[in-house]
Amino acid sequence: MPDPADSLHRTMESAADPARVATDIATLAATPRGWHHPLEMQRAQTYVSEQLTAAGWRVSPKPFERRWVLGVSDAGGRPSFLSRLRLFPRLAGTNLLAELPGAPQGRRVLVVAHLDTVACSPGADDNASGVAALLETARLLATLDEPVAVTLAVVDMEERAKVGSGALARDRAFRRNLDLVLCLESVGTFTDVPHTQQMGGLGLIFRDLDRRVKAGRHRGDFLLAVCRKSSMEAADGLTAAGAALTDPLPVLHARDPRPDGWRGRLITWLLPLLAHLDRSDHAPFWSRGVPAVLLTTTASFRNPHYHLAGDEPDTVDHHRVTSVAIALADAIAARFGTHNSPAAVVSGGHTPS
Repeated sequence: MPDPADSLHRTMESAADPARVATDIATLAATPRGWHHPLEMQRAQTYVSEQLTAAGWRVSPKPFERRWVLGVSDAGGRPSFLSRLRLFPRLAGTNLLAELPGAPQGRRVLVVAHLDTVACSPGADDNASGVAALLETARLLATLDEPVAVTLAVVDMEERAKVGSGALARDRAFRRNLDLVLCLESVGTFTDVPHTQQMGGLGLIFRDLDRRVKAGRHRGDFLLAVCRKSSMEAADGLTAAGAALTDPLPVLHARDPRPDGWRGRLITWLLPLLAHLDRSDHAPFWSRGVPAVLLTTTASFRNPHYHLAGDEPDTVDHHRVTSVAIALADAIAARFGTHNSPAAVVSGGHTPS
């Protein structure tokens, strides 16, 4: 008898559309977007809302405001971290949250990707690729016969030190029901060319990962799942989902040795190299004890256009971004959608066009 999980996976794989993902990336990355380009940011938020609504999700804006924030400049380029530090008297923005009507209440998974860019870059990889993967994941999950307990968050001001996701993580009522956070950050740069993947000092910490990258001649052909002990099971599920694709997507692990919560923050002060693992919207949730996984193609460790004007849509591998979305939807359905049947993926919910 066919394996229902395999049938569900194959149906999702056939429903995914790389051309649609390419359109998402090209539309979002037409210009830089953020507080520095407010009209372009509004256009991008409208596009995301329209796409999620068309897929059957209920979208709601969630404004936030913070005062006297110690953050970083989002001008772009690659200056040192210390030279980027800024104190902001006031920061205000808007996160977009989405849920499926009829989804179970209570414990849930959060899928998050940031929409803003640095001021000088259209941000095709950082992070139109992550938002496009979230949108395609949303379309696939919407086809299940029973809605899964998932919240989507497309957040603002990540480039100013994760202000938007920080606002969500500080909301005790919001984070109380989170079982897991899955963060999509710069998932569009893949290359089969040797010696394109850097490790930096992280190779000293993640010895197994370093060996695997060396065995692959430092090819940037994998997705990295940065996890902690609390989220290892989720990372394993993503690795299995990537391996099950017709064209397998290698998902390698980097297990952060720090615990969640305040003890992890303390260890970061003692071992600042580990701060590289906090460079996206999963980190505010880690800091408050919520298990999380960062999914990334490692940004500046692989992408020569990171935070520069050259981060344009034609540099993004939209086929493998689609693979990221399939693997993510498959892993979520396997863990949080146990009552869904493969036949319903064909007939139920919104069918991607």
